[in-house]
Amino acid sequence: MKKMILTIAFLMPFVLHAQVRELSLEECLDAANSNNVYLKNAHLDVLSAQAQRNEARWEFFPKVSLLSYGYRAIDPFIRIDIHDIIKGSDFANNLANYFSNLAYMNGFKPYFETAQYGYGSSLTALQPVYAGGRIRNGNKLAGLGVEASKIQYDIQQKKTSYEIEEKYWFSVALQEKMKTLEKMQTMLDAIEKDVTSAVNAGVIARSQLIQVQEKQKELSNGFLQLRSGLKLAKMDLFNAAGIDYDYFKLDSIMLVSSLEAFPEPLDIYIPQDSMKPLQESRLLEIQEEAKKLEKAMSVGELLPKVLIGADYGYNNMLGDVSDGFNGVIFGMVQIPITDIGKAAVRAKRYDYAVQKAANEREYLDEQLVLLSRKLFVDVENAWDAIAVSEESVKVAEENEKNIRADYEAGRDTLTSLLQAESATRTAREELIDKRMEYRKAVMAYQNKCEAYR
Repeated sequence: MKKMILTIAFLMPFVLHAQVRELSLEECLDAANSNNVYLKNAHLDVLSAQAQRNEARWEFFPKVSLLSYGYRAIDPFIRIDIHDIIKGSDFANNLANYFSNLAYMNGFKPYFETAQYGYGSSLTALQPVYAGGRIRNGNKLAGLGVEASKIQYDIQQKKTSYEIEEKYWFSVALQEKMKTLEKMQTMLDAIEKDVTSAVNAGVIARSQLIQVQEKQKELSNGFLQLRSGLKLAKMDLFNAAGIDYDYFKLDSIMLVSSLEAFPEPLDIYIPQDSMKPLQESRLLEIQEEAKKLEKAMSVGELLPKVLIGADYGYNNMLGDVSDGFNGVIFGMVQIPITDIGKAAVRAKRYDYAVQKAANEREYLDEQLVLLSRKLFVDVENAWDAIAVSEESVKVAEENEKNIRADYEAGRDTLTSLLQAESATRTAREELIDKRMEYRKAVMAYQNKCEAYR
């Protein structure tokens, strides 16, 4: 049984290693591009804007419609007799009486009636010739909508990539802190082994062993908290990227990137003349152009509207009296009169909106230079902070090395050694945090300046 347990314990690391799933930043970004719900909705907005533009193009073509109709009245709408033709004379009365007698004798009605029922069908085509520029400007407005939706998609894509990278590097930072704790655990285990041997030999007091064991418990609690935090960070990353995962296998998913590999500030610096305008600035330009077009369409409502049309169909509105096919060509001119004052006030409102959009665009363009410089200053400061943290780690490691040598030679205490190891751990974790801050500063700089895209 002992041999079996030892064999299983020996093979377990290899089994776990075979089940490890490695995940790179590029894989997370690719998954987000396909699965992120905000990107999906932004793509649907693009398709919707394109459909609206295609819809607006149909305004250039004639509107063709098919109309069918029919009616049936209780009594005929039209009834004519002799009195309707000849009125106000004795001759008319005598003729009417004679005609009535003649009708009754020969079995027909002494009057004419029609329009008790009717039906027909026609095909109508209506073509706008001039609509005050509203059709043309409406199509331009729809085209701006397509461009704006594509820019919004690009902005959402960059925003999603930024969020995925931030979550990814945060998980990497926790993962590297786990490695730091593992190194500390290995060193404490070695110290615990030596102290146990010394206590058993009666060389040192058992209190020193208890001190080491308390430090091991403290490290174990920190390890459990960090492990829980890493699990939550991974789940947050996978949910944002749309990656399926098994909660019970999160520990086997390893992020392959490292915070130690990053570019220097001068490697990512973008000259001012190479920077692209912010996409938000182009959105404001589109907003300004859209307001101008809306104003032009508003003014177009005050201009005459000219249409021509044609109609052809079968008509039998009077029942069996008159029926057959016929056609007609017609034209129509519509001139608005009462809406002039309302349209003038509306045009003024659009003027204010155009000026507002222009002011926002100019201000944003001016802020681009200041923003880019501020973000690069943040990059430089974060880079300098890494150098300071690296020096702190070197000092802490050198101090730990010296104290360890003194402890092994009997010139220093176990307490000093444990404190030195804790200081080294703190310095290493601070270095990881500074590298994470530098990575975030680089992402913010590149995300806003955009020339690297």
